[in-house]
Parts: sequence; structure tokens; C-alpha cells
Amino acid sequence: MKKILPLFLPLVFMFSCEKEEVNPPSPAEREVFLKERVFNGNSKWLMTKMEADVERVINDTKSKSWFTQLAACRTDNIYLFGDIGVSVTTVAIDEGTTSCSVNEQDYVDLGMFLSFTSDFSKAEVEIEGEAMQKLFGIAEDSYLEFSTFTHTWEFKEVTESKVVINAIIIPEESAGMVEEKANVTIVFERTN
Repeated sequence: MKKILPLFLPLVFMFSCEKEEVNPPSPAEREVFLKERVFNGNSKWLMTKMEADVERVINDTKSKSWFTQLAACRTDNIYLFGDIGVSVTTVAIDEGTTSCSVNEQDYVDLGMFLSFTSDFSKAEVEIEGEAMQKLFGIAEDSYLEFSTFTHTWEFKEVTESKVVINAIIIPEESAGMVEEKANVTIVFERTN
């Protein structure tokens, strides 16, 4: 028995430590979670990261960390993702503790629309006109065209406290934001 025990214990240990495989959520589960926890019109989210695989020039600075290019009065903005209706939601913004201009409203509905794929893993995002300026902190005299900016969000992580998105931005659809295709990681963290 003493000779068998040393051979048997490693096998017991090996099989007892086997991790249980976690299945990804079904499209129905993902839809319910997004509707109840993220896109409910009440949850408040703070952007804490916007970092790309390519550099961007904005307001005369060039960086892969697009978040650092935002004015301080933009980095404390609070986002409220509107209710998911059939397939489209909007985003509103609260200026947070600092406003970039005394003339700006503290709370503004933005022209930003998300159309979700059937499995709720991605969304086509459209930002219209001056909403780009408010979201990205772009100077009014910028060379960027304030037209429609279209890109794709792929949801990499969606939890009660964090949403991690990979935004795919293509030059032809970026209204001048990028000169080459960019993969941008955007992180939102819940504040309430």
C-alpha cells in the first residue's frame, strides 16, 4: 500500500485541480445582461481608457493613447447608455465635475446610435455631427469633418462594473479621425 500511494496521489491531485470549463453566454443571456445592466438608461459609466494600435494626431498631439489626448474636462464625463429598443440605443453624457465651457449644457443627449448584431457581441456605431466633437474633445477649428462617423464595437468584456470594447475604425468611415485602420481598446467603468 505504501508503494501504491505515491503513484496514486499525483493522479488524484491532477484530476481534482482540473478547471471547470466556462461556457460563453448565449446570445439571449448576453442580450438580457446588456439590457438590464449596461444599456438601461440609468447606469453611469466613466471612460478610463482609449488606446489604439496606431497613432492619431488630434489637437496637435500624436499618440496611441487617445485617452491622454482628451482635455481634462472630457476625461471625467459620465456616459449613460440608453435603453436597447428593438436594436438601437443612444448615449447621453453628463459633464461630470468639470465642464469644458460655461456655455455647454451639463447633460446632453448625443447623436450616437448602436445597432447590435443578433448575438449581441458586436454593434455598428454611428456618431453624428457635433457629437464627435463633444465625445472626442476635438477643437472647433479641427480639420476633421463633422459628418457621420461609423465604426464597429466588439464587446470583449461586459460585467457589472466594466465594459471593454474593441472599436474597429476604418479611414473611409472615420470622418478624418484616422488615416489607417485602427483597433482601439475602450474601457468604461461603472460609477454607480
